[in-house]
Formats: sequence, structure tokens, C-alpha cells
Amino acid sequence: MKKLNLVFVFSLVVSLFLLSCSTDDDLSTDSDQFLNADINGVLFNSSENVASINLSRDYNSMGTVSLYVRSVSNSGESLEFHIDNFVGKGKYSIGDQAFNRNWMSYKSNQNENLWSIMPNSAMNDENNFIEITLNEDDQIKGKINCSKMWSQVEGKYGIMPGDFQLNYAR
Repeated sequence: MKKLNLVFVFSLVVSLFLLSCSTDDDLSTDSDQFLNADINGVLFNSSENVASINLSRDYNSMGTVSLYVRSVSNSGESLEFHIDNFVGKGKYSIGDQAFNRNWMSYKSNQNENLWSIMPNSAMNDENNFIEITLNEDDQIKGKINCSKMWSQVEGKYGIMPGDFQLNYAR
């Protein structure tokens, strides 16, 4: 019985020791990949250290390149965007005309709120764009500016500034 108590106390002490140890790296957002945005007052922060980030480029049969980004925060929110006819550094409008197929969307962690700007949804509005400021090797950097993100739940427009640094999937 004394041996059983000693084993119990030892395992309790070890368990407490292991649970109390932590490092400052557990939730570190220092990363060479991140996507941050403010969706009408809701902060979205994602880095490869705490969440999933995926950037891919697709070469289609017409010889053009499309970029697709999907990022999930550690709380389960997702932010996605698509740039059609990607050619490198520059400003890519979203929703400003019928032939522009660029889009962006944000979903809260329980899909209770969806903010989006889709093709043809902000006609002639040049305040909705993704600007690529760096396109070198396997990395892109840029800014997001949207003044007409539409909330399907709230039935109103909102704004979304943001920035990102992403690596192409290998």
C-alpha cells in the first residue's frame, strides 16, 4: 500500500511539473508567413506557427496564372482570396467589373458570419483591391484594402484593411 501511494504521489508531481512548463513560443506569431486583417472591427491574425496558411498558383490552359490563398486562424476563422490573371507586383481590383474574377471572403469560426466581395459586386469601385508589393522567388508580400465587404448576416457593407507575407506551396 505504501508503494502504491508513493507511485501515486510521484506521478502527481510529474504531471504537475509537465503541465506547469511552457515556453514563450507556444503562441508566437513570429513567422515568415502571416495574414492579418481587420474585418469591420474583428481582428484576424494568422501565421504558420499557430494556424494553417496555403498559397497556391495555378497555370490554366489559357496560359494565365491564378493565385489562391486560404488562411485559418488559431480560433477557426478563415480568410480566402483569389487573384485571376496574376502577373506579379501590382494592384488587383476586386468586384469592380463583370470580367474581373477576383474575390475575397471571411468566415467566422462557426460560419455564423460571412463577409465577402465577389466578382461584379462593387461595380466601378476601385477602393477594393489586393496590392502585391513583393513577388520574389517563392514569396509574395502585400496589402489588402476593401471598402465594400458585404455581410450576408448583418446585411451591410464593412471595411477590411490587411497585410500578408506568404510562401508558395511546394
